[in-house]
Amino acid sequence: MPMRQGRPGPELDLVDAALKAGLLPPSQKPLAIFLEPKLPVGYPDIVAVEYCSVVPQISNSPFSVTQLRLLHHLSARKAWALDDLYSRFAERRSNLARDIRFLEQLGLLSVKDDHLRPVGLERVFGVQQIVAIEAKIKDWKRAYWQASANTWFSSSSYVLLPAKAATPQAINAFQASSLGLIIFDGSVCKVAVEPASRQLPVSYGSWLFNTWALKEV
Repeated sequence: MPMRQGRPGPELDLVDAALKAGLLPPSQKPLAIFLEPKLPVGYPDIVAVEYCSVVPQISNSPFSVTQLRLLHHLSARKAWALDDLYSRFAERRSNLARDIRFLEQLGLLSVKDDHLRPVGLERVFGVQQIVAIEAKIKDWKRAYWQASANTWFSSSSYVLLPAKAATPQAINAFQASSLGLIIFDGSVCKVAVEPASRQLPVSYGSWLFNTWALKEV
């Protein structure tokens, strides 16, 4: 998976110290941790992915972005009329036929009587939680907007701030939002504001982490 090399500086030091202090509590389920993965919304500082099952067809297969978009689209319903799908993806009709064949060969969907039926989500999506964390030394407002962008793929999104940057204004802003806030005093990480939780997958970005995490096994 594409990742950016951490740039030395105060924010990387904050991330390293917070991780060593227990930023991510122990999990009874397998956990994959990604530092600055490359995504359309930028480079989240930390993404922790908890998965409940391993899906061989997913972990062993090279998916394109368009195939993951299609998987996410198909997961919304139990069956699709092929004519409906081709109308929705009219701009890439030939590629759509190729992607459908690829997913059918993997056993992720079936085509019969001009209808397409995807397998159950539990058979293709092994991830239970995707937790995104943005770290900032001072500029909590910038971290706020970056964490908002991370809701595109995550089940919960946090900002990590040192205690001196967690002003009453910052805390109030997070309490009025769907984002979480973690405060690190140099030795202990404390969740000051709990985030809203979203059901996965929320976008094809969730599917990216589904494939990346399962490849870590």
